[in-house]
Amino acid sequence: TNAQLFPNPADSYLKFIPAFEENHFAVIYNAQGAIVYSTSFTKELVVFTENWAPGIYLLQCDNANTRFVVKH
Repeated sequence: TNAQLFPNPADSYLKFIPAFEENHFAVIYNAQGAIVYSTSFTKELVVFTENWAPGIYLLQCDNANTRFVVKH
């Protein structure tokens, strides 16, 4: 199976489900390249984005990059 990232665009939360259940480390960057969130997880990652500025963000997990949008 492929990894899943939804909803995109995100409003109040973002959910990421990796392709495999194992130890993962995720970092989220804003459009300026600053780290806005980082964590370790196994099954799924839920990030609450209701207080984030609207814009484009980058989720980096296990050497893969995925862009998503926060829109309120």
